[in-house]
Amino acid sequence: MNLPEDMDAFVKAKGNVSSYTARILRPQNFAEEWEKSARMRAEAGIVTTASEPAESEDATLERWARVAGR
Repeated sequence: MNLPEDMDAFVKAKGNVSSYTARILRPQNFAEEWEKSARMRAEAGIVTTASEPAESEDATLERWARVAGR
């Protein structure tokens, strides 16, 4: 991946570049996949509700990981 010099230096200063990049990109990826999934469910006539009350993003990702691992 090519980044402007200032961003390259910023990311390298974080230590583990891959880990840092994944941590930053994961929420965006999750949001895009969720939107795609919501569109597909809506097209199929499936009504969904919001996530569990006061559930943190980390808790949501952990719950989804458990479901995906089944």
